[in-house]
Amino acid sequence: MNGFYYVVGVTALLTIMCAHAEGSKAKLAQDFVRLVGYDKQYDDYHKSCIENYQGVSPESLVSKQSDYFYGIKPGDDKWPLIVSAYKEYYESACVHPTKQEFVATLTHSFEVNLSVSDLQKGIVFYASPIGRRLVDAGQIAAKDSYAAWGEINKKYITEAALKFQKRLSDLQ
Repeated sequence: MNGFYYVVGVTALLTIMCAHAEGSKAKLAQDFVRLVGYDKQYDDYHKSCIENYQGVSPESLVSKQSDYFYGIKPGDDKWPLIVSAYKEYYESACVHPTKQEFVATLTHSFEVNLSVSDLQKGIVFYASPIGRRLVDAGQIAAKDSYAAWGEINKKYITEAALKFQKRLSDLQ
């Protein structure tokens, strides 16, 4: 069976080398980033970012500092505007980097920091069964770490927001 994997690996490497005979390092880096699944990791990161901010509600901020929103509180006529503005705030806080910016940055980094040979060998490896299992495990590990960071950050985001608001009020 090892001979089979060797033949498959050599065939894949030769195919990649022929496909990239012109030495398109940028294309190799792009293929590598796609194969490793960084676009999926971005999706998980972005979802975690939104959930992180949703975990700190306007109500929780007002409950800890009553004048956080300049005296506007739940039940006031303007409260729905506060909730809407807060939602817009956290959605805009998580919009960058976009998936395209994220993937482009990684692609450029791999292009600059790896040789054509390294990229070709990496592609062959990550296309193999063990490489695919490592990609899948890496996706799960990244998703789990984003969730853990989110839980930790919820506490600190609230504290940081309250400190910021206090500093603003101290300026007046």
